[in-house]
Amino acid sequence: MPGDSFTVTTEVLLVVLALLVVVNLALLVRLLIRQRSAGADQAVREELRAGREEAAGRSRELREEVSGSLGKTAELLTTTVGQLGTTQKEQLESVTKQVRTLVESNQQRMDGLRATISEQLNEMREANEKKLEEMRRTVDEKLQGTLEKRLGESFKLVSERLDAVHKGLGEMQTLATGVGDLKNVLTNVKVRGTWAEYQLEAILEQVLTPEQFDRNVATREGSAERVEFA
Repeated sequence: MPGDSFTVTTEVLLVVLALLVVVNLALLVRLLIRQRSAGADQAVREELRAGREEAAGRSRELREEVSGSLGKTAELLTTTVGQLGTTQKEQLESVTKQVRTLVESNQQRMDGLRATISEQLNEMREANEKKLEEMRRTVDEKLQGTLEKRLGESFKLVSERLDAVHKGLGEMQTLATGVGDLKNVLTNVKVRGTWAEYQLEAILEQVLTPEQFDRNVATREGSAERVEFA
């Protein structure tokens, strides 16, 4: 094939160019090594100039070869394109027909697939709606039960606290009544004196022995005045 011949020729030329580059690099390295030696400047310059001239000559030859190869390749391509025109036209018509058939087949498959997917989506939507309704009903039942339970507990707690408050109010009322009775007792002079005598007697009994004090003792012999304790 002309295309293969052109590719091979190009690859050969590229290999030659690569070899030239490698040769030049080797020469440059060699020259650099020699440049480090004392008194070798002139030799280095000569070798560099010779390397450049040699590389220029080889590049010129290579360009001429490439130009000739390209001309031959262009002629071959022109001839080949003319020969392949009819064949490519027939192949293009065949490919177009195959593509049209494939498109029609794919369109039919896509229509069937679209109908199947639509049906499956409808079934999934209905199933999801049923599940959501069941979940909603279950959640409502649980919430209702929890709400009733908490309300019952709250009412019970409130009732217990109200009972405690009523009980406390009753105790406070009883205490207030007792305080009022005590106030009435303490405001009565006679009762207050009697209560004081009892308190004094209790204190004397705790501090003294019975032989150390007497009750209702006359202050003077033959006098009617008496004291409670002496």
